Amino acid sequence: MKQKLISITICLIVCFYFTTSMGQDTEPEGQLWLCWEATVNPALNTQFIDLQVDLHGLFKENDFPYTISTWTDRNFHYYFFYPVKTYDDKNGIWGAFGPIAQQFGEEKWNKMWETVTDHKTYFLKSHPEMSYTPEVRRMANHESTFAIWDMFYMIPGKEDEVYALGKEVPALLKNINYDDNFLMLTGDVGYEGSLFIVILYGKHPADFWTQNEKMSELMGEEGKKIFQQWVSLTKKREYRQFWKVEKLSYVAE
Repeated sequence: MKQKLISITICLIVCFYFTTSMGQDTEPEGQLWLCWEATVNPALNTQFIDLQVDLHGLFKENDFPYTISTWTDRNFHYYFFYPVKTYDDKNGIWGAFGPIAQQFGEEKWNKMWETVTDHKTYFLKSHPEMSYTPEVRRMANHESTFAIWDMFYMIPGKEDEVYALGKEVPALLKNINYDDNFLMLTGDVGYEGSLFIVILYGKHPADFWTQNEKMSELMGEEGKKIFQQWVSLTKKREYRQFWKVEKLSYVAE
């Protein structure tokens, strides 16, 4: 099954690389995301979840203006994604937490932070020119509760070739009338080097792998050729899987 993923990966290239290597001024503008990534003490995981649920319960009544999409790798890492317009929105988010944290209370706030062993923030940016959305998708957005991140650290100086390959993928997916979509992102502030991440979605792991096999078959020899070129530009690869945490997500009105 994992070999199938390897042959698919190139088709869903989600590109993460440092700001200085972007320079794609003529491309469509993508969505900027801020991510807060938290590592939780396993012994205090339940405490973290319970307190986060209480905290999120205050967002609506305080008109918290930022949407949050939360995911976990089920290995005590949590990822809180905020769609933002500018880098300055990071300060806006922390500022909006001020009155909510006061209402939450110092005791609960400190108990929540004592569960966190490590955390970091970084920005990601989507790239429409390397993304694909079918006219009719096989599942609704709310059904996309499982995700795969296939992460490729590329050989320095090969960004132009990577971009060229990435742009071939949507055209191929359109030609085969593929019935699912993918999002391509670029790592921004908080990332160094050329890190490209492939993000694929499913309703659950079994659904994902079934769809992954279907995609591999549909892409055929042309997809394999693109993937072989992609591998030749890769220095290191990592693999992660994520589940949506609906009770820690929030949609701003």
